[in-house]
Amino acid sequence: MVLDIDETILDNSEYNKERSLAGRIYSAESWDEWVARMQAVQVPGVKDFIDAVRDEMHGQVILITNRTADQCPTTEENLRRQAIRYDRILCDTVGDGDKNGRFRSVIAGSAGVPPLNVLIWVGDNIQDFPGLSQGAPGDPGNFGLHYFVLPNPMYGSWQKLTPR
Repeated sequence: MVLDIDETILDNSEYNKERSLAGRIYSAESWDEWVARMQAVQVPGVKDFIDAVRDEMHGQVILITNRTADQCPTTEENLRRQAIRYDRILCDTVGDGDKNGRFRSVIAGSAGVPPLNVLIWVGDNIQDFPGLSQGAPGDPGNFGLHYFVLPNPMYGSWQKLTPR
């Protein structure tokens, strides 16, 4: 199983609330500060779900996030504090926000890690699924079968859409 982290495993609504109450918009600096605080809590139910996949179904849990390589150690500590277990985490080492290269490395295997047949993908944004985007949403039959989307009304690639 491959999961996104933000708004899929870790709930950052407190960051968004603080930012909104202060009349501030998102900035890389404020996000870095939030990540360093390690105060994101788990999304309700996610720990039990991940534990069931790992312990009862003997599946692997791979986390793919657009958090930067610099934020990765702090992110891992935040996950530990929330008792979230996983097999691998792939942070954004390129800085382009495109997860497709990391998706391919999981499917094909890389760096001495064997290829995986990913049965379930979980995220809060269409770009949390391989090869998909707002302009190329893929086969809708995959949603609810292999792709599972958690609603995120706070932010996402949908914000870049222009009204028709």
